[in-house]
Amino acid sequence: MNMLFTPPAACSAVQRQAQAILDILQRRRRLLEAAPESEQARPHPVHARKIAAAIEAGEPLRMLLPAFPGKSPNRSKTLGEMPDLAEHHALANLDALCREIAAVHAPGARLLLCPDGHCFADLVHIPDPQVARYEAALEAYCRRHYPERFDFYALRQAFPYIHDPDSQREELLILFSDSIERIRSQCRDDLATQAMHQGLTRFLLEDMEGLTRFAGLSRNARQKLARGAAYRVMQRSNAWSRLLEQAFPDCLRLSIHPQFASSPKIGIRLADSDDAWLTPWHAAAIRENGRIRLQKRGEIDESRYALVFADGAPSHFAPIAR
Repeated sequence: MNMLFTPPAACSAVQRQAQAILDILQRRRRLLEAAPESEQARPHPVHARKIAAAIEAGEPLRMLLPAFPGKSPNRSKTLGEMPDLAEHHALANLDALCREIAAVHAPGARLLLCPDGHCFADLVHIPDPQVARYEAALEAYCRRHYPERFDFYALRQAFPYIHDPDSQREELLILFSDSIERIRSQCRDDLATQAMHQGLTRFLLEDMEGLTRFAGLSRNARQKLARGAAYRVMQRSNAWSRLLEQAFPDCLRLSIHPQFASSPKIGIRLADSDDAWLTPWHAAAIRENGRIRLQKRGEIDESRYALVFADGAPSHFAPIAR
């Protein structure tokens, strides 16, 4: 254990409790691979400060996670448009994280989920009405299963005076965005930003390959489009992050993407997968031997696994009984 403040003998009760919560988060975190030793030395001090502040105030630890944008349109990766067991399992894991925190901090924890699908729906080829249906289904599921755990804040809450997603996106960019050239420069100079761009480019390219509108393009042409779109997704994602930091400065910031240990964001694992970048909205769930894991639908051996339906919709895969 790396103590965050002082040697163990000198630690206050608040510091020990904060460290225990940080240990819980670290057990569930996702780290960038091959990070420089300087980036893995110790967690960013902002985490300890925010945790300690909640403890001293006797309030729930409030965490914030931009996530759950909408299902990838590539059906070789996903089962359909709506949340399925992949999302439900991710929510169960986030609930378990909060329950673990409550075991060492009596006021517990609440998680603000900030769906970002409308921030870049046009760039990831998901229609805005589909994003809205996905968000509504996710919120309804959380109200039914976790009524005291999750809160929601999306683009429509950020700009309630603007009623169409295109104008909301424009307002987000006007108020909070960097230039694309600045994003490109950061990708050249910063390893974490570079890894993010590479991961997003891969996902966008895979999604494009599943859409008929791009079928006539060569792979090189699709790669070029995906790289350009990835910069714009990052631009909007960064703008959304700045808006959220301004609106909720005291929340502990989680991320769905792998991060350096020293990052001001804590990369959090939503579900087991062989790919650290794979998310529930880019994959299908497999339930096997009491475990749930994520895998792209096209990579699942359907001679071994059968598609399972729930409430009339595809939910996940399970082993075929022999």
